[in-house]
Amino acid sequence: MRKTIHAVSAATAVTKSKNDQVRAALLDHRDDGSDERNIFHYFYPRRTNAVRARELGSELVALGLKLKATSSGGGLVAEEFGEVASSGFDNLTQHFSEIAERSGFEYDGWECEVKQSPSDVLS
Repeated sequence: MRKTIHAVSAATAVTKSKNDQVRAALLDHRDDGSDERNIFHYFYPRRTNAVRARELGSELVALGLKLKATSSGGGLVAEEFGEVASSGFDNLTQHFSEIAERSGFEYDGWECEVKQSPSDVLS
């Protein structure tokens, strides 16, 4: 379950546009993004710095996300459970971009499973 983030910047047009592209792919499969599911957020270093990586990791864990390392490139994958349809999600991904930037990382976006309604699965 996602923790409530206070004092989060409103999502920029760029952030919303990137999220809308993923949501459009979900809609192609009749998924509007409103159902909760596992979401994976990707962070990659602009330059390698283990101390900054630990700082970013600590901040993400404090927000309630689970972390693991990427298979290459010294990046981090942060996992959460939630919806992807709301403006709150856009604000959250904007926040991730900002904390990644402060830590010398780039927030590279997110991915999630497609959730279909039971009637879609049966048809």
